[in-house]
Amino acid sequence: MPDPEQPGGLTSTHGNQYQHIQIGEGARAQLGNTYHIGQEDPLSVLSFATNAPFNSYNRQHEPACLTDTRVDLLQRIYDWANRKDRQDERCIFWLNGLAGTGKLTISRTVARRYSEQKRLGASFFFSKGGGDVSHAGKFFTSLAV
Repeated sequence: MPDPEQPGGLTSTHGNQYQHIQIGEGARAQLGNTYHIGQEDPLSVLSFATNAPFNSYNRQHEPACLTDTRVDLLQRIYDWANRKDRQDERCIFWLNGLAGTGKLTISRTVARRYSEQKRLGASFFFSKGGGDVSHAGKFFTSLAV
């Protein structure tokens, strides 16, 4: 099958519904439920939760931990993330506690620190009643984008 981005396009040889498709630069063609995207970034077509990242526009003024607070817990998280204890093979640091005990603020503090160090791959902050961030429906696409 020829490359659809090269002159000559795509021709069906197995009786599919399409016969011949030309795709120019920046163009998009749909083949049934499959999309071919020309020069466009494939991530740009994913739907995602805009308020999920810790530093989204709607979250930009939410606080981090105050200086000299939660020092021991933050250090435990940083040590875990920096793999200070080489024998600890856990891939997830489970931060738990009662409502209102600061889990979100601690998480935001950690995310901000690693973002500033250019070490944060992605963040997704869930929120009850928060539209797209109140469920996991756009979790993976939001992390990908």
